[in-house]
Amino acid sequence: GFSFLVGQWAAWGDLVAAGNHFVGGNVAPSFLYVITIMHLLHVLLGLGVLVALFIRNQKGLYHADNVVGLKIGGYFWH
Repeated sequence: GFSFLVGQWAAWGDLVAAGNHFVGGNVAPSFLYVITIMHLLHVLLGLGVLVALFIRNQKGLYHADNVVGLKIGGYFWH
C-alpha cells in the first residue's frame, strides 16, 4: 500500500508538471486521477479490514464454527 502511494504521488507530480490537472481540457488525466483515488481508497480500506481481522483473531473471536468475518474480509481484499 505504501509503495502504491509513493508511486502515485510521483506519477501525479509528473502529470501536474506536464500541465495535466484534475480539471482541464483533456478528460483522460481526470479519469486517471479518479481511478487512482478509488484504488487508493480500496487499498486503505483493505488494509483496515486486514488489521481488524488480525485484532479479532488475536482476541480469539474466530474458530471453526465462526469464520464468516474472515471469509468476508478475504472477499473484500481479493
